[in-house]
Amino acid sequence: MFLCTVNFLIVAPFIEHRMSSAIVLKGGLDTGATFFGNSNFAFGVDVASKVALGNYTLNYRPWVYKPKNVVRFDDICFRAYIRGNDNSFFTKRSQYDPTNGDHTKSCFSFMIPKTETEFPRVIDLSGVYHISGVDPNNAELSDGKLPHFSSAPYYTGVWGFQQAAEAAALELGFLRRPNTQNTVAVQGAQIGPFDERRLNKGHLGPTFEGVAEIRNGQTKRLARRAYDTSNAGQGRLVAATSL
Repeated sequence: MFLCTVNFLIVAPFIEHRMSSAIVLKGGLDTGATFFGNSNFAFGVDVASKVALGNYTLNYRPWVYKPKNVVRFDDICFRAYIRGNDNSFFTKRSQYDPTNGDHTKSCFSFMIPKTETEFPRVIDLSGVYHISGVDPNNAELSDGKLPHFSSAPYYTGVWGFQQAAEAAALELGFLRRPNTQNTVAVQGAQIGPFDERRLNKGHLGPTFEGVAEIRNGQTKRLARRAYDTSNAGQGRLVAATSL
């Protein structure tokens, strides 16, 4: 008989999709217009080949003179799945390059004490937020807990997460593929005893069972679920209807 005295923290920090953005603006001349300038037409005849040629030149320029009437929303719609949403695990150091985010594996597994069950809703794999992205002293995100999980310093030494956080903060040149290195993870939806759910608070909103299949384009239909998101409800499933 083997008694397990540890828990495991599973993190998938490289989920990547190709996304679409949207531009919302107020229509009409109050926002902008297309202005036309002088135009001209030149006409000529080539007597040798008996060909008549014409060339029309139009000068115009669109101009938004009230930028406050235009709002751009980035990454609001999934176009395609790229990687990172499977159950392949990093098992050796050679599979992970802290300076580059183009990994072929998706998940890390960290051992933590069995008594450690509460974590900040946003964690950094190194245990502290990198100064370039998030204020390390932001108590609202970390809930005042440092490191974010107790074994973070050990695994940072093993995998080089501090170096990875610095690489993720680098600004690359214009029109270059962004560095997909990442060390920040948002707590996902969890299923506990007695049909209890804990909903995540990521920028894409609450997730639910089967949401990965929708985002990966594998399914278009799923049962609609309604959760009690109050503190007393703790995310319990209250209704399920056909979608």
